[in-house]
Amino acid sequence: MPIPQAKLTPEELLQSAVGLTGTVERLAAENVRLKARVKPVSVSVASGRGVAERWRTQYQHDGKWTRTAKDSGEVIYNALCDLGDNPDIEAVAKAIGNQSWSYLTCSGCNDYVTRAADFSDNYSDHEIKLCQACLEDGLGALTKTQ
Repeated sequence: MPIPQAKLTPEELLQSAVGLTGTVERLAAENVRLKARVKPVSVSVASGRGVAERWRTQYQHDGKWTRTAKDSGEVIYNALCDLGDNPDIEAVAKAIGNQSWSYLTCSGCNDYVTRAADFSDNYSDHEIKLCQACLEDGLGALTKTQ
C-alpha cells in the first residue's frame, strides 16, 4: 500500500524547513544548557589566609602605599601581617575596617557570610555563591511551584 504524500506548496515546504531548523537549533541550545548545568557544587568557607599579600598587591605600587579610608595601606598591611599566616576572619575585618576581604558575599542576598554553596566553574570568572538561607528560600520557591 503506497504512503499518501502531502502536497505542499513551495512556501509551505520552506516554512516547514524553517520551523525544523528552529527546532534543531533550540534543541541544540537546550543540550548545551543542560551540559552547562552539570557541574560540581562545592562549599566555600570564609578565610583570612592570604589577605595580607592580596592587600599589598592592591595597595602598594612602585614601592609606595596608597591611602585607604581607614588608614595608610602600609599600616593596615603591617596589622594584617601581625595576625599570622591564617588569621581569624573577624580579626582581619577589624584590621581593615570591613568584612569584604575575609568573608564571602552571597550572590542572592549580598550579605557577608562564613559559608556558601559555590556554583562557579573553572572556565569563567562568573561566580555564584549562595548562603544557606538563600538556598532554602530557592528550594522553598521551587517546591511551591510543583
